[in-house]
Amino acid sequence: MITTTHGTKIPELTITQGMRMAAARKMAGLTQAELADMFGNHVRTIIRWELDEIKVPYIALVALSVATDVNLGWLQTGEKDKPSEEHITMLGLEEADNLSAGIVRPEGFEPPTF
Repeated sequence: MITTTHGTKIPELTITQGMRMAAARKMAGLTQAELADMFGNHVRTIIRWELDEIKVPYIALVALSVATDVNLGWLQTGEKDKPSEEHITMLGLEEADNLSAGIVRPEGFEPPTF
């Protein structure tokens, strides 16, 4: 609970992965149907991802990151430049080796246009 300056207690808002995905999609000007077409999914799958009803495949997060130019670490964990354990494992790195492993886009790389 957060206490306001007036003494009122309000619950803390938890920003979920689905909320971050929806925000990235909206900032990129995409509808759920357009994103579903880009990913080859049904629109209901996108809706369920954004409602946190089902786990989002890692590759879908990577694709969304590239398509919307949003930081992958932020999409995964809510913290910029902090990769998830899954990301570190996939790259075969130890967390101590490189905390920003694979998060920074190589210079000159442009995300694909859809």
